[in-house]
Amino acid sequence: MVNTNQLRHFIEVVERGSLAAATGPLGITQSALTRSLQKLEESLGCELLERDRRGARLTAYGESFLDHARAVIFELDRAGESLKAIQGLSEAQVKIGVSPNFLTWILPEAVAAIVADAGGDEAAAEADGEGARGFERIAGAAGDGEGDGG
Repeated sequence: MVNTNQLRHFIEVVERGSLAAATGPLGITQSALTRSLQKLEESLGCELLERDRRGARLTAYGESFLDHARAVIFELDRAGESLKAIQGLSEAQVKIGVSPNFLTWILPEAVAAIVADAGGDEAAAEADGEGARGFERIAGAAGDGEGDGG
């Protein structure tokens, strides 16, 4: 039986190019990732990835399966968002890169306006480097926002 974690693991390995590179974003050990992929391949009855010291490459089966795996995950995520919207729990996520000055002086007001227009009352943001100094202004721009200037 194929499960969504196995599909997500497969996709992450393909996108990162190796099991080692995929373990961090997935938050699992390499041995757990290997077991997950082996179970996926056993369930499907074919080898999806060729693994060696240089990384992991798709087999012909893997190439055929990848688009289907992505479509399944996309649709499941979409279905979850649809249910959240019905429950009034919908949230949007926007990622942008800006200069420290833009982050400090312009972005907080823009975030406040966007959140207000969307009928929300909360914003969360992350920043690293020099931009983290003005970061708290974004979190406070929408009221009960959260911030992580790490």
